[in-house]
Amino acid sequence: VYLNRQQRPQAAESYKKAIELAPDMGQVYMNLGRVCAEMGNTEEAIRYYEEFKKRWKGNPLMLDSVNDLLEKLRQPAPSQVKKEKEKQKI
Repeated sequence: VYLNRQQRPQAAESYKKAIELAPDMGQVYMNLGRVCAEMGNTEEAIRYYEEFKKRWKGNPLMLDSVNDLLEKLRQPAPSQVKKEKEKQKI
């Protein structure tokens, strides 16, 4: 419900509560990872996506999707790449 209303902090808190209540429910980790990524919390998103991979027992295609997301999250932001190139010029 919170995601539909663009209330990401509230959605994150709801997912964290769900994890406390049912820590083996893999889908919740993926949802929380997505919310964290949307809020710019890359490291936290990576942590929850990795936890999802450990717990997911469903469709293997979901693991492929999460692996793709993790790869994108681990790439440096374009602004960071630009800064690194500028440092190398000096």
